[in-house]
Amino acid sequence: LAQINSSFQILGEFAPTPQGHIDETIKLKNISGTTQTFRIYEYNDFDILGTASGDTVVAINAQDIKQTGGGFSYSEVAISGGGESTLGFQVGELDDVWFYVDSGNPLDGSAADYGVVYTPTDAAFAFSWDIELAPNASLIISKDKDLVTPVPTTLLLFGSGLMSLMGVGIRRRKS
Repeated sequence: LAQINSSFQILGEFAPTPQGHIDETIKLKNISGTTQTFRIYEYNDFDILGTASGDTVVAINAQDIKQTGGGFSYSEVAISGGGESTLGFQVGELDDVWFYVDSGNPLDGSAADYGVVYTPTDAAFAFSWDIELAPNASLIISKDKDLVTPVPTTLLLFGSGLMSLMGVGIRRRKS
């Protein structure tokens, strides 16, 4: 038996670029009298801008996955601490990633996958944790999730136009 507690903290900001941030913490505790083995999966299928196509997905490393589309990017960093834990990952086509998760096997992404940008029909990614907990032992899985949106081009043009006008105004005052 295990006790699972989750907590989320959602943050957002607009400067320097619009973005959202979620801190997620999952704590597992073995409340049985014997060592327990668990395999936990997190499957992600984000359709950025509401469409399944056009996104890319890349494993920066085994803990850091990034998905982009339409100028937006979503990244997730997963870290586990305490207990015995092995982290696995998979990136690529939705059906392929789901096949790995649904099989019940550990995810088998490797260092050879780091930095490889996949442009599937429908991008997806997953993490898995193989966990062995002694009696009364705990494991904490921390995840940072970030969504960064592009600054609209019109705002950039408007801002550069204002800077030009300020430059003209400063020159006129000096003469």
